[in-house]
Parts: sequence; C-alpha cells; structure tokens
Amino acid sequence: MGLFWSLAPAALEPPYRRLVPRGLRPLCVDLLLHDGHSPAGALPGPLLARARLERCFTAPGVRRVRLKEGRVRGSLFLPAGDGPFPGVIDMFGDEGGLTEYRASLLANRGFAALSLPYFDFEDLPRVMKDLNFQYFEEAVRFLQHHPKVKGPGIGVIGTGKGAELAFSMITYLPEVVAAVCISGCSFHTVTDLHYGSDSAVLTQANSHRISSRTLTK
Repeated sequence: MGLFWSLAPAALEPPYRRLVPRGLRPLCVDLLLHDGHSPAGALPGPLLARARLERCFTAPGVRRVRLKEGRVRGSLFLPAGDGPFPGVIDMFGDEGGLTEYRASLLANRGFAALSLPYFDFEDLPRVMKDLNFQYFEEAVRFLQHHPKVKGPGIGVIGTGKGAELAFSMITYLPEVVAAVCISGCSFHTVTDLHYGSDSAVLTQANSHRISSRTLTK
C-alpha cells in the first residue's frame, strides 16, 4: 500500500536505512499526527493523535515446519487447506542465517514456500565458502516430492547471492521452471559453486533459459 512504500526518513532520522525483518513477529507501525507542517530539520508540532497499525507476516491457518531432511535445513511454510500448492524456494544473500518473512508471505498467497538457508545456520557451514550445488539440488527434490506440493516444476526466488544461486538452479536443474532474481549477478561472485567433490565449478547461468524484466514504480 502507498502509505508504506512511499515512506521516507523523517527530518531527524538517519538516511539510507533499510527495514529488513528477521523474524515473524508482527511489524508494528506507530502513526503520529502533528499540528502544522514541519520543514526538514525542524521539530514537529504538538501531537494531535496517534494510532498503531500491526502488519502480520503469517496469515491464520498457515503452518510453519522446521526442516532437517538429509542435508536440507530451513522452514517450510504451507498455506491453509488441503492443497496441493505450487512450490517455491526462497533464498537471501550473504547475510547468512534463516530469513523467513518472505516465505511466510508467499504462503499467505497460496504457495508452499521453503525458506532455504545455505550457511551460518544450525549445522550448515559458518561462513559462505565453496558452496556445494548438490545441497540446492536436494532441496529442490525434497520440495518437488512433498505431498502438499503441486508438481512437476517448482519456482525459485532469490535476493543478492540467493539470486545468483537461483540463476544456476534454473540453468542446471530441469525441475526448476521459474526464477525471480533480485539484485544478483548472472555469474557467481565471492565464492565458487561446486558440484559434489569434483573440482568442476558452475560459474555462469544459461542465458537461453533466462529472460529479464525491469520493474519500476
């Protein structure tokens, strides 16, 4: 909604901060109405009214299942109902750990969404170094064969390093039929992506399987 995507830092707030939720607790927004118009750098006028708006990430009926299947770690969010549902794998960037809010929002919209960490979570590697492509292949196969997931293909969405991985997944895994890549490169940066114990490195996405779209407001 426009009230939120059009927000800008207030006069006395630090600029260029990005709001990134890490958990699933509702996001509370305090709305304050002040008297008059405050120019940049000025203190606001007297407070006339206030209200608190709560934005929830998880809709009623959505189920969250913590995964420990083979090597795969993460959280699977299942929509309310019997399904089956279209399956999506959701990955973020080089901040590591498990980021669940987007997968939960996708489940609100009817997707079986797997939030997939790939380092700095539970028994996964602590640092992002020499990633193994078989881990992501195993996650795809797990989601594809889940009884609540509608096949035969699944989608992937990734941001940053997750977008680079999404490019590789749609290039090399026929089970992946759609990918949304946000702020990523079409080749791997920072760390290599290996397949198994071989020294072969997957470096670049197949441009014949990728079409790009530029989104503007």
